[in-house]
Amino acid sequence: MRLSTTLLLLVLVAGLLIFIIAVEHEAPGTQEKLERQIRPFSFQPDEAFQIEMNTGEDQITLQRTPSGWLIEQPIKDHANPDKIKTLLEAAANLEWLQTFQRKDLGRGDLSDSGLNDSAPLFTIKNDKGETLATLRLGAASAIEGAIYATSDPNPEPQSLHLTRSPLSNLLPINAAEWRDQRLLRVKADNVLSLSLDTATSAMEFERDPATRSWNLIKPLRTRASNERVNAILGAILNLESSPPQPNTPKPGDSTLAPLVIRITTTNDTKPKEITLQANADPTQPVRAEINDRPDHYQTTNKAHDLWRLQPNHLRDQQLARFDAASVLSLRIQSVNHGEVLMNKVSGEWMLKRFGKTEPANHERIAQLLDRLNIEQIREFISDSATNLEPYGLDKPFLEVSWDIAQTTTTLTFGSGADNQVFARYKDAPHVYRISPSLFTAIPPDITKWRSTKIINASVFAARRLIIAKGEAPALTLQYQADQSSWTGTLANNDITPKIDTAAANEYLQQLLNFTASDWSSDRRDAYIALKNPTLTLQLTLVQAGEDENNAKAQTLIFAPTQPGMDTAIYHGRLDGDPDTFLITRELYRQLTVPLIKE
Repeated sequence: MRLSTTLLLLVLVAGLLIFIIAVEHEAPGTQEKLERQIRPFSFQPDEAFQIEMNTGEDQITLQRTPSGWLIEQPIKDHANPDKIKTLLEAAANLEWLQTFQRKDLGRGDLSDSGLNDSAPLFTIKNDKGETLATLRLGAASAIEGAIYATSDPNPEPQSLHLTRSPLSNLLPINAAEWRDQRLLRVKADNVLSLSLDTATSAMEFERDPATRSWNLIKPLRTRASNERVNAILGAILNLESSPPQPNTPKPGDSTLAPLVIRITTTNDTKPKEITLQANADPTQPVRAEINDRPDHYQTTNKAHDLWRLQPNHLRDQQLARFDAASVLSLRIQSVNHGEVLMNKVSGEWMLKRFGKTEPANHERIAQLLDRLNIEQIREFISDSATNLEPYGLDKPFLEVSWDIAQTTTTLTFGSGADNQVFARYKDAPHVYRISPSLFTAIPPDITKWRSTKIINASVFAARRLIIAKGEAPALTLQYQADQSSWTGTLANNDITPKIDTAAANEYLQQLLNFTASDWSSDRRDAYIALKNPTLTLQLTLVQAGEDENNAKAQTLIFAPTQPGMDTAIYHGRLDGDPDTFLITRELYRQLTVPLIKE
């Protein structure tokens, strides 16, 4: 074979291969053909920009805009996005259950399918005007839940199909059914301001963009209740509407002036404005108009409740609202006990006392901060009080201040007639009535703010423990920390073999982390009781790095609050500390458990 002939054959083979590859690339495969036969449409719902629904006599046109779907024909209004979502998702996922050719069907079968020129025709287009789907829906079939349909827009389609689809729930086609039933469709999180105005009153709220909390701007400036404002906003955004029928009378004359609601969102250049007209009969619907929708509407009679709202209903009912974890210092100033000052140092609360700092009571501080944040205002007394004397706030009996970053907030408390208690933020015009129970969380005595941890030492510091119960001989136990072992004497007798090592170890751990229930408010009774202690404990410690000769003994004494009785509370005192503390009967009993085996 000639070389030229061979080259020609190679060129022809190469051309044939290229042709086959191109045809295979352009022509759908067997699997793709099957999928097209079952699923006629391949588009994503967010590709749709226009929907036309034609019933032969009426045509409805829906158009997607940056602000949402609108009805363009035969009326102009906001469209129902939920129904449109159902339509688009159902069309995009439509599947044929069975396919028939027109030539194979009898006249009766064609008539039963309902696929004629009056059957509803859906046409879905993208933003370029290109058709994404064409679908005509016919009558219900003998198969339960299935209807006849076709993707052929012609009145006499050549192919008919059976399908089960949520689209059947959208029939019959009616323009009014495609109106948005929500009077206003706005995401609550996008709302920046809300106002409710009548001819005689006005309330305006703004949302802080940083904290997302609501503030009342009119008729006064103060914190608003996030829960209550959000609830009202939710109720407004969920108002459903329906256009009045032509023969529906207008609302009867009402003594209530129209209520104008304005809502500003992050997406709007101008506020949404709803005007509600109350009905003389509160059981009847409320008339509504909105500035970006035509016509007027009716909404639920529950909207009458909006006229009853007063500023105090929507104010923050909490006495305080702050981040407790961000508080850096606390100050309590009382008339009878002076100042209590506590600062957070490296994450630990410290109490300034007698010119020195010592650990503060973390639990009590946390309880105070939490209590301030949950305390409810019983009554808003005044928002412009100039004379504070009736409330005792001209000379407060107590002040509480806290610092967050560089800002100090001070709450003052006063007592008025009938033992009522009032509160006011310093330099603010608002006066509140509060519950006296708040002060159980604010003891003015500085002792109450001391840490209740009486002894705090390592087990490696322990050397000796002496336990004396009343007049009985003292038990002396020597501890070898490196060996975790005990030796002991009782009445000059060696009792080492009888020591309950496990009980002794547990006892030592309890002493090394000894914590009282509280500090005594009045030490006089405690001092009297502790003249005759029923239990004396002496713990000898050597701190890390110290010489053994520098061992220091710490002595605890205890006595019941009533002499000779096993009382619910016991007095206690650490030698060298003028303050006395309280422990429970349970803890006292734990300190008197036997450490010697019988």
